[in-house]
Amino acid sequence: ARDKDAVVATMLIIQMAMYYKDQGMTLPMALQKLYRHYGFYAEKTINVKIDGLEPKAKMDMLMKNLRENAPEKVGYNRVLAVGDYLEGVIREGQDVRSTGKPKSDVLTFTMEDDATVIVRPSGTEPKVKFYYLLSGEERAAVEANLAAGNPFVLRLRAEYDPEKKVIVNDLVKGKLEIPMNDED
Repeated sequence: ARDKDAVVATMLIIQMAMYYKDQGMTLPMALQKLYRHYGFYAEKTINVKIDGLEPKAKMDMLMKNLRENAPEKVGYNRVLAVGDYLEGVIREGQDVRSTGKPKSDVLTFTMEDDATVIVRPSGTEPKVKFYYLLSGEERAAVEANLAAGNPFVLRLRAEYDPEKKVIVNDLVKGKLEIPMNDED
């Protein structure tokens, strides 16, 4: 089944349908039951293109900056835990534990409302990927918060030059041109 993913997936879906049919349920009914038990989850991916010469060096600098200056807040939410998969650790206050995962250039920021931001450089293109993950009990609320970008305003400190502007793609306001950040 190595290169037949669709065939294997189809077989598993048929097995699930048969199992839930024996339980008197359809697959959508089973999915709703899972949502009621575990909550609703939504995610959004933002790709930040890195322009100019030596994009790899710029991506490395961005990741280094995030590692050395992890944000205390993302949006209005306090960051409770920072996972550094290159170092292989998760820091939560004074507690440091292993990720238990293979080393990879990935950072995670987990907030007090269980929202998570995952950051990683692309391995094939000059861009950094930000994955925003939300969960909650009500599907409409989760999707509305994700669409509004409420918990996910992440500003990074840069070398400050008041004459330079940074173009950001805000989830709520769209494309913005703002002065370089010397405060966060």
